[in-house]
Amino acid sequence: MGFQHELLHLVTARGGTTLAALHDVNLALAYCDRVAVLQAGKPVAHGPATSVLVPDLVDEVLGVESVALDDPRGGHTLSFRRHTHL
Repeated sequence: MGFQHELLHLVTARGGTTLAALHDVNLALAYCDRVAVLQAGKPVAHGPATSVLVPDLVDEVLGVESVALDDPRGGHTLSFRRHTHL
C-alpha cells in the first residue's frame, strides 16, 4: 500500500484542487480536506473528512463495525470489523 501513500502525497503536496475517487476510508482521512460519501450512487454526506467519515456513517454505508482511533503519527484512522451477520 506504500505506493498509494506516495502518490497521494505527491498530488496533495502540489497544492491546488484535486478530485479523487477513493475506496479506502483511511486514505481519505489522511489526505482529503473534504469528502463526499456515496451509497448506491447517491450522495449521503459531504463536508470535512474528519466530520463526515465517522463510525456511525461508515458502519451504515459499508456494513461494517468501525471504531475511531487516533493515529500515533498524527491525524485519525478508523479500524473496521465486518458484521458477523453479513
